[in-house]
Amino acid sequence: MVQTRDLPCADLIPFELHGDVLCLKAEDHYLRIYSSAGEALVLFRFSDAITPLSNTLGLQVHRSYWVAKAAITKSTYKNQRHYLVLVNGQSIPVSRSQVPRLRDVGWLISPRRHLSNRRPLLARFMTHLKLSFGWRRSAIAGVAACLGIIIGASLVDVRNDPLITSLDGPAETEFVNGWQEYLRDTPDSFARAATHFRRAVAIDENFGKAYGALASLYHSASVRGWNQQWGLKLHETYRLAHQNLLDAARHPSAEGHAAEAQALLYRRRIEEAMVESARAISIDPKNPAGHLWMANSLIMIGLPNQATAFLDQAKVLGHPGSPSTLWARGMAAFSNNDFNAAANYFEQCIEQSPAMNSMPLVAAYGHLGRREEAQDIITRERSRRTVVNPLNLVTVMDGMIFRRKVDAKRFVTGLRLAGI
Repeated sequence: MVQTRDLPCADLIPFELHGDVLCLKAEDHYLRIYSSAGEALVLFRFSDAITPLSNTLGLQVHRSYWVAKAAITKSTYKNQRHYLVLVNGQSIPVSRSQVPRLRDVGWLISPRRHLSNRRPLLARFMTHLKLSFGWRRSAIAGVAACLGIIIGASLVDVRNDPLITSLDGPAETEFVNGWQEYLRDTPDSFARAATHFRRAVAIDENFGKAYGALASLYHSASVRGWNQQWGLKLHETYRLAHQNLLDAARHPSAEGHAAEAQALLYRRRIEEAMVESARAISIDPKNPAGHLWMANSLIMIGLPNQATAFLDQAKVLGHPGSPSTLWARGMAAFSNNDFNAAANYFEQCIEQSPAMNSMPLVAAYGHLGRREEAQDIITRERSRRTVVNPLNLVTVMDGMIFRRKVDAKRFVTGLRLAGI
């Protein structure tokens, strides 16, 4: 499949949006690039972008569209026009002049079932549930229930098992040492973990678990601002996360799929994150990372009780009360209107990691009537903000992900009660 790095305009595409190219679209003098990581708009001519691309990997199907062959799930015909449906749900029109050519190469046929080894049965099932105006709540609940059944059936009693079964080999030893540091979830432990993971891939360049762990580590560091303590700029940290995610995809592992789920959540692609989390758990039920990101996904779609079950499983597997876990438990409690428990979790989270987003704690304080404590946090937060990024409801909610309006409303109400 064509990669964004293979495009002549690769340098114009943000690091976090690199990935498999699904299609290219001409928009006047601009080029819109749809990739597996999202979409980007760059100032580049459509004709210059598609000229060097091989016809075996994709074709121009319309005067404004080039489509990657591996991105097509099926073709449809409606209103006397052919369309190609892509893995991201896009429906691309086919020019009438291109119909004979696409028939000859076999693109305009019944739905294709096996386009890529990277598209599992569960992902195809979830795609069929997607509706024209988004996901209905009943569909989301159904998917979550199916995931719970699938994953629950794969779990075993691991209470007395070690977190990771040590295997022979220096690469595995470095990874195990790094993973223990990673689970401590602090800036210093992350720095030590990164050293171990880098040693593991230096020993064995096909060691996928270490690539996945590095991708997750750099993503988390970017969100929390820990990269500044390491002397790394934000775009450099995102680049490291993205590069390791690409390497992890070439060497699949539970850690790699969990890191992909994490990256998808940051881009608000929740259902896809659930699929990746499920794949992580199915590959290694004893690894807590998949459970943690499944929990975060379920919280965002409004299923906090199911999320708590996955967090409990992560705890059984040895995941400590890290900032990531405390944050997730706080959000689950907040969604259940248990604001005392939410405030307690968020306080512990911020105590361990002061760089974590403190606005959920402010919202919990607002609901509890602890306005004075909330104002102290608001004052500190405003002193850190800039003119272009002030502290108000718009900027705060821009950093939160809620699929249900009732969850977003609960959060906004707490912020208003706190004085924002």
